[in-house]
Amino acid sequence: LYRLVAGYNRTVDFWEVPLWMARIAGLQRNADVYVVRDIEEAKRFINEAGYKSVHFSALDVNEKHIVDIVSNTPGTTYQIGGYTDFKRIESFPNVTVYKSIDEYVKNNKLSDIDGTYSYRHFKGTAVIPRLKLSEGCLYKCAFCSIPKKVIPIKKEWIDSQIESIKDLDATLVYLDDKTFGQAENYTLLPELYERIKEYNPDFKGFIIQTTALD
Repeated sequence: LYRLVAGYNRTVDFWEVPLWMARIAGLQRNADVYVVRDIEEAKRFINEAGYKSVHFSALDVNEKHIVDIVSNTPGTTYQIGGYTDFKRIESFPNVTVYKSIDEYVKNNKLSDIDGTYSYRHFKGTAVIPRLKLSEGCLYKCAFCSIPKKVIPIKKEWIDSQIESIKDLDATLVYLDDKTFGQAENYTLLPELYERIKEYNPDFKGFIIQTTALD
């Protein structure tokens, strides 16, 4: 699909640039990005780099690799979120696990007034970025762990995302809303489309996700 459809661009390392990375980069102006391609090399790099803190998004598929890295870099502290069983990860004294970025902001006493996002580390990258208008979903599907309520994202946070997308080469934007249309701010889309189109004439529009019922 990504090879055959115009605008469906991906990077070498990601299907998409993870939205949480843009969020952390906005919160932490001195943040860097290191892509782990080789576990042994990553352990050497982290031990030598002198970072005060390293962030990971933990999933079932990479949980064992994170455990390997964390256990072999005891001099580095880790801030970890994601979707997996954190029992092994959080057993290490140099790890703090967060349920959300909001919890991370509060615990680290960060200023988060405008909900800043930044794609500066991926400037010029041809990719499909995510745009978050809301969190949660009103459906109660048994297989899904998404919170069963909808929380709209503040308008100024949406504006920050739109501004940061300027850094990317994106002709399509994926809406991160778990079920499109449940949050009333979906009516902002025409305005957001025009704003992106103004700085990127090649912009084609949005990709949404919803249920078969909708």
